[in-house]
Amino acid sequence: MIKGVIFDADGTLLDSMEIWEKVTPDYLAKRGHTLTVEMEKKLYSMSLEEGTEYIHDLFGLSETPEQIKAEILATIEDFYKNIVPLKPGVYEYVKKLAAENIPMCVASAGNKELMEAAFTRLGLLQHFKAIITCTELNVNKSVPDIFNKARDILGTKTEETAVFEDSLVAVKTAKAAGFIVAGVDDIFNQDDTQAIKENSDLFIKDFHTLTKRFVIISAAPINNYKRIKSKLNPQTDFYTFCDGGLNHQKKLGIKPDLIIGDFDSHIKPVTSVETIQLPTQKDDTDTFFAIKEGLSRGFLDFLFIGSIGNRLDHSLCNISALLYAHTHHAKANIQDDFSQMEIAGSTTIEIEDSVSYFSLMTITGTAENVTITNAKYPLENGTVTPEYQYAISNEVLPGKTATVNVGKGKLLLIKVD
Repeated sequence: MIKGVIFDADGTLLDSMEIWEKVTPDYLAKRGHTLTVEMEKKLYSMSLEEGTEYIHDLFGLSETPEQIKAEILATIEDFYKNIVPLKPGVYEYVKKLAAENIPMCVASAGNKELMEAAFTRLGLLQHFKAIITCTELNVNKSVPDIFNKARDILGTKTEETAVFEDSLVAVKTAKAAGFIVAGVDDIFNQDDTQAIKENSDLFIKDFHTLTKRFVIISAAPINNYKRIKSKLNPQTDFYTFCDGGLNHQKKLGIKPDLIIGDFDSHIKPVTSVETIQLPTQKDDTDTFFAIKEGLSRGFLDFLFIGSIGNRLDHSLCNISALLYAHTHHAKANIQDDFSQMEIAGSTTIEIEDSVSYFSLMTITGTAENVTITNAKYPLENGTVTPEYQYAISNEVLPGKTATVNVGKGKLLLIKVD
C-alpha cells in the first residue's frame, strides 16, 4: 500500500507543459535558431539552469546563461502566478490524500519560486511537506537523488512511496530506484506513452479516477440488500456489473457505468452503457477481468459485492482478487451479507470496537511477525501457517481500537458486523 507520495509538477499536477514547450523555441526563433526533436527531448529532461547552459553552448548565443534565464523566466513568471491550471482531478486527489494523512512532496525540475506561487494560488501548497527542485540539489532526474531526498522528508520506505511522473526519463529512474511508479498521461509526451506504461506500476489517464471507487457487482447471492446499499456511495462510486451481477441492479437501485461479461448467465442488455463482451472460453473470470480493467483505467480503490456464495471455487477466486489488487498497490475489500474482507500486510490496519468479531487467515503461505493489539486475544510477532489457522474469532476490547500488522507475508482479514 502507498504510504507517501512524491509528485512531479509540470505535466503531472500542473497543466503547464505548453509554456515549457513554447518558451525556449520562441526565444531561439527570435534569434534565428531552431531545435531539432532530439534537442528538444534532451532539453526537456533538464532543469531550467541546465537548459539555459545547454542552449547557450549549443548555439553560441551572445547572451550569458543568466541573461537567457532571466528573459525566459520573465515570459513564464506571469503564466505560473496567474494562469497555469491544475490537471483535471488533481485538486480532489491531493485533498483526498491529505484527508487520509498520507504525506506528500513535490519533486520538480522547475523553478521553486514559480511552483510555490502556482500552488499557493491553486490552494494546494499547504498540503505538501516540501517542494524540492533539481536546481537546489544540482542534479537532474536521470539519477534518483531528488526522489530519495523527498522520501527522506516524507519519512516513508522506498517500496511504500509512490512517484507520479509524466517523463519517461524520470519514470525509469524512479522505477530502477525501487519506488512505486505512477506514470501520468500528458499530451506532450504522447510519443513515450507506451514506454511510460511499460515502466510504470500504474498509469494515470485522469486523476478523477483516483478519487473514485471501482465497485464490481458479481452474480453471487445477496440477501441483505439494505446492508450492501449502506456501503455504497453514488457520488464517488463507479459501478461495474459483471454478467449475472445485473440481476442485483434493481434491488440495489444503482445504474451501471460499465458492464462486463461473457453473458452466459444473463442476457446481454441492449443499452447505451459501455459494455465489454468477453469470450466464453478465457482464463479470467468476468470478475477478475473487471479488476484488471479497473486497474488499467487508473483506479486504486475497489469494492466487490455479490462475490461470495454459491460456488466455492468462484468465491476463492474472488478472494484471490483482493491479493491481485494489493499486489498492484490498490485498496480493495469484499462486502457480503454480514462481513467485510481485506488483505492485511505491512500497513497497520485499525479495527473499531463496533466490529463483533475479526479473524485472520493466511492464504499465501506462512505469515510472520504478526502483531495484534487491543484485542481479547493479542499477539506479538506471531506466526500463522496454512496448517494452523488459530487467529479466528478475535474481539476488539471495549472502547479500544484494535490494530493488525503483518511483518512478512499477507493475511486475509475478515471483520464480522
